[in-house]
Amino acid sequence: MTLRSDQRGVALFLTVLVMGTVAVAVLIGLTQQSVNAIVDARNAIDALHARETAFGCLDEAMIQLVGDGSWSSASVTLPDSICTVTLAIGSTIDVLVTATSGKVTRGVKANITLDPFTINDVQEALSL
Repeated sequence: MTLRSDQRGVALFLTVLVMGTVAVAVLIGLTQQSVNAIVDARNAIDALHARETAFGCLDEAMIQLVGDGSWSSASVTLPDSICTVTLAIGSTIDVLVTATSGKVTRGVKANITLDPFTINDVQEALSL
């Protein structure tokens, strides 16, 4: 007489194990995709905020230059961003404004004439 163990249910157990593993893998993939979407959205918000800050600092720099033509570069620390204004003074004034919000830095370049006050060119700085 040979003893034989009961093998019933092994196929069902293996099927459930494989399906469970696949389900966990799919859920991990979806979770990772959601986390990446949240990070991308946060970076987009930071980029928009840095751009707004850069243009706001450019406006402030122009106001300062109209009031005092010898005004020099400045750095402004706001609660959630940092703004730096750099001037290159010649026959016209080249203004470079960079603003950092989170991990994103955006910049704006402008060329202005003081007398009479004229904005010759404004564009986003592609390389800082």
